[in-house]
Amino acid sequence: MALTKISVIIPTYHRNDLLAKCLDYLAPEKQILAVEQYEVIVTDDGVETTAEQMINEHYPWVKWVEGPHQGPAANRNNGAKYAQGEWLAFTDDDCLPKQNWLSSFVSAITSDVFVYEGKTTCEAGVNSPLEQAPLNLDGGWLWSCNMMIATKIFKKIGGFDESYPYPFMEDQDLRERIKKAGFSFPFIADAIVDHPPRKRVLGFKLGASWESFVYYWRRTNKKQSFKVKLIKEILMHHGVHVFRYPVSLDYINAMISLAAELAYVLLHIETWNKKYRSVEVMK
Repeated sequence: MALTKISVIIPTYHRNDLLAKCLDYLAPEKQILAVEQYEVIVTDDGVETTAEQMINEHYPWVKWVEGPHQGPAANRNNGAKYAQGEWLAFTDDDCLPKQNWLSSFVSAITSDVFVYEGKTTCEAGVNSPLEQAPLNLDGGWLWSCNMMIATKIFKKIGGFDESYPYPFMEDQDLRERIKKAGFSFPFIADAIVDHPPRKRVLGFKLGASWESFVYYWRRTNKKQSFKVKLIKEILMHHGVHVFRYPVSLDYINAMISLAAELAYVLLHIETWNKKYRSVEVMK
């Protein structure tokens, strides 16, 4: 019987220090899965610097490829083009895959399931309203920092949508297209990736990213109004996140950021509405 081969895709952009930690966890002597059953592809969007020299010197078992410089969705798709495996496992350059990450995915494979999602933790915890970390402790999210999909299915559904103006909502877009195509994605609790907390984008920059929400909404709910929903999403995602912390300097800065975020969205919401009014609905 032929061995299952997984291609691990890691998009990166000017974060060699974090990428090195990620690769250390994926080293052949660290992963339980046999080395001949997986490859690691780093697709690098770096401009000022890249990870090519670091990988050549310290991680010769990793394949480095130049990214397309069109954002993380395009960068992930780019990595998939070089994959030799029948499965694609996606994680991010600031993640720490546990030693049984890949072996747990392989053990879960059945003949009638083509997409799997792993468990994403944050062992260090998020201790400030100015930090964030994506969590997936019970399934249903299919975050691109911890998922595996059959290469043929990824190609069939068109990979990640590269049209999102900001790196936000493209995971949800892929998840919805996978559902519409009739594929389930069981949760593999032992396929664990830890995602240390990272600093949040703040203020107007965070507000600008909600343009991607409008694009996604038009792709999935074209005939429904999104304006009230958008404000609720901001308050639920970022307002509630801030309010759970005690008053401190970080709390005050987070509240200022939230006000700036809301102001930016309110100033641009009608422009976004007109811009994406004719977007084709997801099929």
